[in-house]
Amino acid sequence: MNKTTVNTNQSRDREGVVKDREGVVKKMTKPTPLAYFITFSCYGTHLHGHESESVDRSQNKHGAPYLPPDEKKYQRQKENMNQDQYIIDNGRARIVLDSLKETSSHRKWNLLAAHVRSTHVHVVIHSLTTPEKIMNDFKSYASRALNNAGFENSDRKRWTRHGSTRYLWKNNDIENAIRYVLHEQGDPMAVYENKELDLDAIFINQKASIPIPHGK
Repeated sequence: MNKTTVNTNQSRDREGVVKDREGVVKKMTKPTPLAYFITFSCYGTHLHGHESESVDRSQNKHGAPYLPPDEKKYQRQKENMNQDQYIIDNGRARIVLDSLKETSSHRKWNLLAAHVRSTHVHVVIHSLTTPEKIMNDFKSYASRALNNAGFENSDRKRWTRHGSTRYLWKNNDIENAIRYVLHEQGDPMAVYENKELDLDAIFINQKASIPIPHGK
């Protein structure tokens, strides 16, 4: 995928916008990945320092190294918890998965794969929306769906504040992420696979900056 080259004679005015020497405002075109691999965990289940798979929030990018275990940091975070950790059972998992599919359809995002587990949620998705926005919407609408279904009170903390947003630049990256989400999580819980997946269509439409139709 070609990346846009910005003229060195231009000065950045604000993110996404540049001005040339004559002061003419021009929009910057940033490279966009083919898809995102998004993971967010349940409240209190993946505290930083407890596992070797924690990632520094300031370095949470594709290929970033994992942080080593830190027992003191883990204990501090555990002591700061004001609610019990949140665990998803099969009934809740189905509601969360349905919410992921409904939100994707409403936003016209192309959901490629999803797996709701007892302590975390994995999603592979194609969209021109930022992955942070996608993740926040998924959390909000999933919580709303659980509230409407009568699970817990509205003040129940269900999700961690942040999550992992990994960029998938190649078809092979997408294939590997989907395989991991669908088939490498142990016994399946609530799983979605886009049966209409066409990676070539994603690549072609991404170059044209046009979202492809979402799966049913």
